[in-house]
Amino acid sequence: MLHPFDDFPVHGGSQPVLHPTTASPNLYDRYFFDAYDAAGSLYVGVAFGVYANRGVVDGAVTVLHEGTQHSVLFSGRCPDDRTTLTLGPLRLEIVESFRRIRIVLDDDGPLAADLTFEATTVAVTEPRFLQSRGTVPVFDYTRVTQFGRWSGHLRVEDVHLDAAALGLTGCRDRSWGVRPIGERAGRGAPQRGRPQFFWLWAPLRFDDLAVHVDANEDAAGRRLHEFAALVPNLADRADDPTAPADVWRSLDHEIEWEPGTRRARRASVVLHPWSGSPERIDLEVLLTVPLVGLGYGHPEWGHGIWHGEFERTTWRWRPTDLDPVASTSLHVHQLVRARWGERTGTGVLELLAIGDHAPSGLSGLFDGAGPTAGR
Repeated sequence: MLHPFDDFPVHGGSQPVLHPTTASPNLYDRYFFDAYDAAGSLYVGVAFGVYANRGVVDGAVTVLHEGTQHSVLFSGRCPDDRTTLTLGPLRLEIVESFRRIRIVLDDDGPLAADLTFEATTVAVTEPRFLQSRGTVPVFDYTRVTQFGRWSGHLRVEDVHLDAAALGLTGCRDRSWGVRPIGERAGRGAPQRGRPQFFWLWAPLRFDDLAVHVDANEDAAGRRLHEFAALVPNLADRADDPTAPADVWRSLDHEIEWEPGTRRARRASVVLHPWSGSPERIDLEVLLTVPLVGLGYGHPEWGHGIWHGEFERTTWRWRPTDLDPVASTSLHVHQLVRARWGERTGTGVLELLAIGDHAPSGLSGLFDGAGPTAGR
């Protein structure tokens, strides 16, 4: 099957561009956006995923406002033309690559929006994330993260909000490759041992630059993947949205867990440069957002699951009413205030801790942290 892009020299293999280079059912291609105010009173998340080998596309919008989280999720058949980023009333428009993206939710349900993300930093590419179970890749993907500001409007039930007036900032990421998605049946022999996954991802925004870090560790705390970079403002890199970031040698993290949960009460990241002294950034948690509102970890509305030609669902709940150690509550974004020397900024601390993690004092599959857990 040919696409107009086939007339351009953009091929990553011998097939036309619409043909995946792997037959893995876990192939995915996803957009993710978040927006928030500096006070921590509002959080908006948007996800849009294409799963070519499953023939599925899905999207979601979630908003946490005045203590209540609202979500609307859509799922349908993947179109042949995958440059069509429309799913029912949800639409993404790439106005200008790596500079401006518009998100429209033209809906009469609990949420509606017409928001535009305008990049303020370069787009930073994290190292390829590759993790296998035996000989089979479980994760094999690339992610690009970019910071920006928001304009446009948002409706939450009967409340109308102006993104620019609220000073909404945030980041967006693009990731693609292979990761666990879709129905869990038919995957062969179960893995040996108890499941384990520890993930920390933190895009942090300051006035003059941004910092982006991530870390993935095994049960003993051995580092399987890490990334730490200073992300310059576009104006400081000759207005080139794909200019390289300044990658640091390594990072450490310290998390004081909220007792009985797998969420942070406060945290710090320590950046190690190639020479000189480490730099410490302290994170104060302002707001916690369960990502199940975007389908992450949901048993029915998880990513890549076939629901039919087109289906939708809506949820409304108070996150404080959820069990924090339920499997669907573990994956969170925590809006944070970041302090780095004289700098003060805002950002997100994403945490997902499943199974044991000895350095943090976490044990069991979903057991909450004890009163002195942390590192």
